[in-house]
Amino acid sequence: MRTLLTFFSVVLFSGFFFLSNIAQAAPLSVGVLLWRGQTDFDRGFMDELKKQQPDSAFHIINSEQNLRNTVSALHKDWKDQLAKMDYILCFGSRNGLKVREELKKTDFSGTLITFGNASGLLNAHLNRINTQEKLLLGRPSILDSSVLELFLPMMGAKKIGVPFNLYEPQSSEIIPVMQEIAAIYDASIIPIRLKPKKEDIKSQLNIILEREREIDLLFFPLDSFMISQAETLGRIALKHKIPSIGAFKKYVENGATLGLSPNYGNIGRRLAKQVIKIEQGKSVFHMPVVYSEDNRILAHRKNLWEIAPKLLSKLPKGTRFIDTP
Repeated sequence: MRTLLTFFSVVLFSGFFFLSNIAQAAPLSVGVLLWRGQTDFDRGFMDELKKQQPDSAFHIINSEQNLRNTVSALHKDWKDQLAKMDYILCFGSRNGLKVREELKKTDFSGTLITFGNASGLLNAHLNRINTQEKLLLGRPSILDSSVLELFLPMMGAKKIGVPFNLYEPQSSEIIPVMQEIAAIYDASIIPIRLKPKKEDIKSQLNIILEREREIDLLFFPLDSFMISQAETLGRIALKHKIPSIGAFKKYVENGATLGLSPNYGNIGRRLAKQVIKIEQGKSVFHMPVVYSEDNRILAHRKNLWEIAPKLLSKLPKGTRFIDTP
């Protein structure tokens, strides 16, 4: 009798374990809303999720840095799929805030996963238990103000020009903090408000730099529009012989002398691992914000040598040099 009970117990446990594994391995439906084409962030997320859930379906749309495309994706392109989607992944603060706002008007009941610096996203993440909002958040562990704090002591600049998108809401949060850090080193921030028009970004910045001749350092922030203009910004900095710092890898690849870049692929992979934990039964409301664990210090060798050669000896060990024309 005891042997028989043991046998049925084993069979019951094995069956439960088998069904549990099936439930955990069920294919997921994931919407991926790109902001400016594929990035290491979304590639890292999808690659990691495919390892764990190989049959998962990904519905990918590129917003092309246009919030109207974001809205269209949610209300037209994905209209018949939203109710069945388990997760939606999006990159960028403005994109994430807009998606969050628009999803409230749809039948989507899954979890929104986004990457962004906006305080609105962080506050929403921190208040999830009270609001019952299913939101996972990734952020770079080095923000604009911290990038400045890292490089300013070695550069000794006194007048830091910060070009940013005039209509970017984050600037109202970023500039005051950067001013506080600059003041510690007896320096000051000169906000350079630019209208986001690709055709005349060059003339706008050139006019300001001709007027503000005391600027001895340019800082290019984590701003989607400014990042899209990285090549133009790099050329302008080189033309005026002004050292520049970029808070994104693309800036340094296009001529900024120094920069720091979060490992976005790392953030995407870690968010995918959070999804797996949720699928295995862990509460979405107890998932922490995901930060990059290995930020990279970058330097453009040619432009640094041409504009500020003395800085080469001050760079920390492990700096990654980028060699482009």
